[in-house]
Amino acid sequence: MTRRFRVSAFPGFLRARLERRDEDHIWLPMALGLGLIASLSFLVAVFRIEGSLQDDARMFLSWMGRWDDPDVLKGDLVADYWYSVSPCFYRGVYRAAWLLGVKPLVFVKILPALLFPPIAFFSRLLRAMQADPLAAFFVTVFILHVMVRHEIVVSGTPRAFWPLLLLIGLDGLARSKILQLRWPNSSWRAFIRKPRLSWRR
Repeated sequence: MTRRFRVSAFPGFLRARLERRDEDHIWLPMALGLGLIASLSFLVAVFRIEGSLQDDARMFLSWMGRWDDPDVLKGDLVADYWYSVSPCFYRGVYRAAWLLGVKPLVFVKILPALLFPPIAFFSRLLRAMQADPLAAFFVTVFILHVMVRHEIVVSGTPRAFWPLLLLIGLDGLARSKILQLRWPNSSWRAFIRKPRLSWRR
């Protein structure tokens, strides 16, 4: 009887929320909840197949075994190359996880799941522009759907950070916060190493 009452009361609760769309304290937790759902679904999928690892992530992890044994792949040019193209912040994140006891082969699967909640938070760009909270919520739904459906943030490589950095910068632009806008732009190379083109005559 109690369960039936709760189920029947949900449409009324939802209707009241839709009529009072200015309740930001309702829509923000719902958006963050979607981010957590995306994280959990990703973790279930990635740990379902034991030993699975993406090829691009495997390359970036090739040199991290040196933390356990400095003599591993010593003098190996391929491992040295992938170390050289790993951004400093990317190396620092994995190093911190390793110091906490999380091996790189495990953390590479966890890292994308950690990015979904902050992506959900900063994807509410319309709310930053004083738009309807419901519209901002649906923007969050759309962005998370694109991220998961098209596998944009599914690899523990440096490129997994670019959607979050972009959203942080756009949110700072919408809120007219100069420091928040400048931080992703100035620290881009610390997260994602971009090729540098030079012209010599």
